[in-house]
Amino acid sequence: MSTQAPLLAADCPAHSSVRIASVSVSVRMPDWTRPVSAQEKATVTVVLFQPLALAVGLGVPAIRGFVLSRLMPPAVAVSLFGEAIQLWSFASLVKNEQLTARGPYVLVRNPMYLGRYFLILGLLLLFANPWVLLGYSVLYYFYMVNRVGREEQRLAGLLGEPYARYRTDVNRFLPDPRRLTDPAMRFFSLPVMVNNNGHWNLLSVLIGYGALYLYIFFLS
Repeated sequence: MSTQAPLLAADCPAHSSVRIASVSVSVRMPDWTRPVSAQEKATVTVVLFQPLALAVGLGVPAIRGFVLSRLMPPAVAVSLFGEAIQLWSFASLVKNEQLTARGPYVLVRNPMYLGRYFLILGLLLLFANPWVLLGYSVLYYFYMVNRVGREEQRLAGLLGEPYARYRTDVNRFLPDPRRLTDPAMRFFSLPVMVNNNGHWNLLSVLIGYGALYLYIFFLS
């Protein structure tokens, strides 16, 4: 059995030629002359002009009937649930002056953050993507823990021993159903809510969803 040494360039005659097979690569470019579909128009419009595009983005389905019949009602319901918690908190809280242990603050120490979570969660339901909801929930949890940790340190120095006892008795994020019978839980003051600008918060939510509804129903 014999072996043949590899052929080197120096071993080739000067007049010899080596043929290299050519490779043809075909690149298919987009057809910019074809008509733009309604789906594409809706997607581009959402990205460029939708006032809530930063929150909703490409996740808003462009099929109007599907959004209105399937996604919009639960999205609004979840957001309004969160907004109700926020309004209740606004109507109970006296900021930086006294310990607030009434209204939703009877059940949990940080109800406003819980309300904000559901408020944004409802809007993100329009993505129709469980991974978006999961990612948001994880990110919001770490944001909430970090932010509340700093606020509680500040309140501990501001309010002293009463706040220390309050932290011992009331959970940080998980509402305690055993405190539902506390009469202070039923507290709601409209002047306090207005003083905390809760009415503007509610108005912004209603305007935002109203604009989104009108856009999907009439413009998409």
